[in-house]
Amino acid sequence: MVHVVGPGDSLVKIARQYGTDGRSIAYWNRLRYPSLDPDSRQYRPNYLQVGWTLDLIPNHEVDPEDLPGEESAAPDTTVEPEDLPDESVFEG
Repeated sequence: MVHVVGPGDSLVKIARQYGTDGRSIAYWNRLRYPSLDPDSRQYRPNYLQVGWTLDLIPNHEVDPEDLPGEESAAPDTTVEPEDLPDESVFEG
C-alpha cells in the first residue's frame, strides 16, 4: 500500500490512519528518503515533503528488536585448530 504525503501530514498522523507507527513507516522508506534513515547524516524524521510516496504495511509495526544492528553482523566463523578433525591438522 502507498500513501502520498499531503499538506499537514506527519509520520504520526499517517501511522494512525493506517494502524501502524511512525518508526515503522520511516524504516520501510529509509532507502528512498534519507531523512527517514537514522543512520544517514540527513536524518530528520519530522521532515516530509508533499508528494512523497510512502510504502506502508497497514496494521504492522517493526519491532526494534528485529532491526539489524552491530550484534547481527556476520557470525564469528573463526575455526580453531582444535575444532578440526585430526587428519585435517597439518604441521608445518
